[in-house]
Amino acid sequence: MSTVHDELNLSASLDSKITSVTLYPDCAHITRSFHVVLKGGTTNVKLYGGLPYSKVPPAIVRVEKSPNVALRDVQITEDPNRIPEGNIKPISTEDLEEEKELLQKSLLRCELASTLLEVSIRAINTRETAIQSVDDAVHLYVERAEVWDKKIQGLERGIRDLERRIQVNPPQEKQNPLQDTTEARGLELEGPRFSDHIIQFNLKADAGGRVQAEVRLVYVQMQASWVPEYDIFATSINSEDEVKLAVAHKAIVTNETKEENDRRDIANASHFLSDKVSIPEGKHKVTIPQFEPDVALKRYCTPAHDGRVSLEAKITNNNDFSLRSGDVHIYCDGNYIQTTHIYASSPGEYFTIDLGFDPKMSVVYPSPITVVTSTEYQSTEHKFSRRVSVQNNRATTVAPFVLIDQYPIANEQNMFTRLEQPELTVGVDMSIRSLENVPEGCSIIATWDKSQMPPQSEGQEDLGRTGLINWVCQIGGKQEISIDVQWVVCLQDFGGVQDRLVVCS
Repeated sequence: MSTVHDELNLSASLDSKITSVTLYPDCAHITRSFHVVLKGGTTNVKLYGGLPYSKVPPAIVRVEKSPNVALRDVQITEDPNRIPEGNIKPISTEDLEEEKELLQKSLLRCELASTLLEVSIRAINTRETAIQSVDDAVHLYVERAEVWDKKIQGLERGIRDLERRIQVNPPQEKQNPLQDTTEARGLELEGPRFSDHIIQFNLKADAGGRVQAEVRLVYVQMQASWVPEYDIFATSINSEDEVKLAVAHKAIVTNETKEENDRRDIANASHFLSDKVSIPEGKHKVTIPQFEPDVALKRYCTPAHDGRVSLEAKITNNNDFSLRSGDVHIYCDGNYIQTTHIYASSPGEYFTIDLGFDPKMSVVYPSPITVVTSTEYQSTEHKFSRRVSVQNNRATTVAPFVLIDQYPIANEQNMFTRLEQPELTVGVDMSIRSLENVPEGCSIIATWDKSQMPPQSEGQEDLGRTGLINWVCQIGGKQEISIDVQWVVCLQDFGGVQDRLVVCS
């Protein structure tokens, strides 16, 4: 260990300034900067109070220094003058008042010392004093004035803090002396606010004069965190243009650090921000720059249940950072629609959200009509048909639009159904493109719906057994398409024919 030529005691709350805060989801890395003047040789620096309290040594990320000094022998030790945790006494209003009075007296002395310093610098006769002496006096004045300013600032802050604590600390009634337990007295314990550990290290400066140096202490503060929140703005919902999306990324920052030096400096909230921001104590929202994601829109409708067309957005994270899971507030043309939740997505991954209904799409879903009925010996066939119309009132092409329909399925022994149009085969994964009633610039493709397949299904044998059909369409601007479906109900027995036809149609 180097030979120590001088010692320097510093207070984190009085002798430093928070210069940087990097906020993470569950903690913050805080950088405090100390500006010190060292003599030549090795100076042992001891850093006392002001760091956040913890039962274990404070989590020091690193200790940095300016290039003109060398850093050695960093140690973290317990403060020998700390009060054992079991000996903490309850704080009464009278104790707070006495502490406030002491701080006020200290403030008066510091203000007097600062005033005397001002008088001394004004008393210098610049005409009769050498320029070098004037320069030295000015530098000494600035150095000493900064010290007194910091002390005055710290004392004023301490007095304000005590005044707040006095307001929320009601007068305590006198208790029976025999009731000596904390629970019986009903007093709230005022635990230690700062770490009871000392950080000490050696700084070595070249011999030959006084050296101005900077020391930066980076440590973990667990009383700061943030969670994400998103606003998604959809525009052109009610116009003829295609819908556009923009995403506003926000951070809900919680600052409960109670840092003694400029509490408003918490925090530079994460790597998303291009500029530093100040977060007061408490919980606040910080807006992260808005971005336009890669969006694929999908419209779908299940007209048997609801004739309105739902609008779904598949949003791909095109940023170079991950989006954390959080609540999403959705606005369509400036109107609030709903609040939902999304899960985390890495760059290139996507999530889907529901944007409500598209008012520029309309679906006409009529009741089925009987095309033809044929009867043979102990057998009757009823052929049904339905034509569904879909109108795109936008000026732009809509794709994909998925219409989910279902033809009736009969599983009785003497009755069964058969799909005739589109010509899909049960148990076969296939697509049928419609060539009739399709305007130019539009397309209609029919496939089996796979979303309702039984979980235990291992192959394609269950495809189509629920009767669900997906019509995947492309509809040009201001165009209308028609979707035709036909099925046959076969009856092998005349008993109860009419009742069963109601079920199947």
